[in-house]
Amino acid sequence: MNLGLSNDSDELTFYMSSQSGRSSFNEYNAKYGDEEILGTSTVSVETLDGLVADGEIEPPDYLKIDVEGLGLEVLRGAEQVIQNHEPNIYFERHEISNDETRTPHTCRMTIFTSNQNDCLRTYSTS
Repeated sequence: MNLGLSNDSDELTFYMSSQSGRSSFNEYNAKYGDEEILGTSTVSVETLDGLVADGEIEPPDYLKIDVEGLGLEVLRGAEQVIQNHEPNIYFERHEISNDETRTPHTCRMTIFTSNQNDCLRTYSTS
């Protein structure tokens, strides 16, 4: 299976950065600092909820989300899996920019253990 995860079934442009660790679905994150866009690719994205509901994959026991700015969309597309199967979640927050000024969105995230009432940490940024 060759696809990305998001909050909807779609095709998104993926920006390949001169620093591979900064490659992103967000063009401005891929150009962070002095980095350049080396190319683009169109990538199919699906929701984790949809993949599990359709039986294409088993519900995960653990989610590691480090996707250079698309993390909240991945979580939104996994709401049912998170509620019904309570995977352990590691989420790495990245600034998200809407325009050339690199204005970050406000981000609030919580990392849960398999018991969602057992919050490890909650972070807020603005």
